[in-house]
Amino acid sequence: MEIGRGPRDALRVFLLVLLILLSARPERTHARPLDRGMDPVLVRGNWLETFLGTRLEALRLFRHQDGKYEAIRFQVDERTPEKDWIFPLGSKNNGAESNGLLDNQDVLLFMARDAGTKADPRNPLQGAASVIEIGLVDPVGGAAAWVYLASYRAEPPPLCPLPDYVRYNYETEEVTSAVSYYKFIITEDGLHTGFSDVGAILPAAGGDGKNRMDRMKTRVQIRFFFNMIPLSIHEEMLGQDVVAYIKGPIRVIRRLEQFFKLPFGLRGMTSLTDLHLYESITIVPAEANIPKGVDKVISSSHIWFGADLAPNAIGSLFRNSENLEPLIIDGRMSEMEKRFSPKQDEWRVLYGHGGAMLIRAVFPPEYTEVMEIRQRYVDDVTVVEPPESYEGSIGVLQTEMVSDTPTAGRYKLLVEVYFPPHYRPGDEVACLNVRDNPLRINIDGKTRINQLNLD
Repeated sequence: MEIGRGPRDALRVFLLVLLILLSARPERTHARPLDRGMDPVLVRGNWLETFLGTRLEALRLFRHQDGKYEAIRFQVDERTPEKDWIFPLGSKNNGAESNGLLDNQDVLLFMARDAGTKADPRNPLQGAASVIEIGLVDPVGGAAAWVYLASYRAEPPPLCPLPDYVRYNYETEEVTSAVSYYKFIITEDGLHTGFSDVGAILPAAGGDGKNRMDRMKTRVQIRFFFNMIPLSIHEEMLGQDVVAYIKGPIRVIRRLEQFFKLPFGLRGMTSLTDLHLYESITIVPAEANIPKGVDKVISSSHIWFGADLAPNAIGSLFRNSENLEPLIIDGRMSEMEKRFSPKQDEWRVLYGHGGAMLIRAVFPPEYTEVMEIRQRYVDDVTVVEPPESYEGSIGVLQTEMVSDTPTAGRYKLLVEVYFPPHYRPGDEVACLNVRDNPLRINIDGKTRINQLNLD
């Protein structure tokens, strides 16, 4: 049966109106929300080309949500032309090198989970002199979100009133966030170290708020002159002191001057290490310089590091990438624990009633050419490794580096500590994705990779 002209014309009009409505709908790219709760985002200054030279105090960062713009937390960390951080605080700060402007080498930081929906161009950010859209895309699944960086010629609007994601007190060496609380050791002679002896996961993240940490241990055993002269060093002999630091809403950087303690208060083999503290991530880059000719003096070296736990951790569980079956931490070595695989792992996680802490160590490939890297698990209160606050070894996974022929050179190591909230086996993927599947950052039609460690 042929449709009459009237109904046929009505159908054409309906289809035309539908086409117009569909073409007028705002762009809906990646409707799924961005589920990257732990990821900080680092945007390099030279990616924000049109904002270079802008006064930092004139910048604000917004997300678009439910048709409105909301201020979110952010910070800009300045760097020198040589790409060293500019530290405004501390006894050896270099704050005088700040120019208060956004430069090529500076870094804009914010948390990925604060990003919002894509704004309709017909709803601009009122009062801003200039705006840059920054898009984030998750390579795992393709979800996306956006933030908007704005500059102002006159008085900018207020900053986001929410508390800093991570809060640091230099005087007491306490670090607090919504996820965790820990405290670095201040020695009797007043040195502010990078070794923590208090660590707790807070109830909001699935912990009980009780201290689970005896201390972070670093032990070095060196033999000189054909193994005739031994030397043992522990973390309290490896002097450290915070000489400068940065405090911001997104992260804290503690610059540690490291050295060997020598007689008469002297210091030997001084080096610098920067600890990067976020709400759910702590990044510890380290570097060791072995001078030429050392192989003629040192016959062998054995270095290990790991976290020794407090009695409050008893009853928690432990697993790593090479030993997926959970081990019960109880201060006694079970048959399963005795069969622990010593193969170098990609990650390890402590979890249970006290909350979760995941650690991964990133070794450059060349390490395997000059040393053996292996793991050793000790959950035995009869194994005493002083100095320690609680006698015995509770749930200690030691990363051991052994070399019979130390080779001169500069060796870098990266340790990352994550605090995944309400951890369940399998959740380690979210931690690993921060580095292994980093977010893509889209600005002005160009895509870059989110990197937590800059050159």
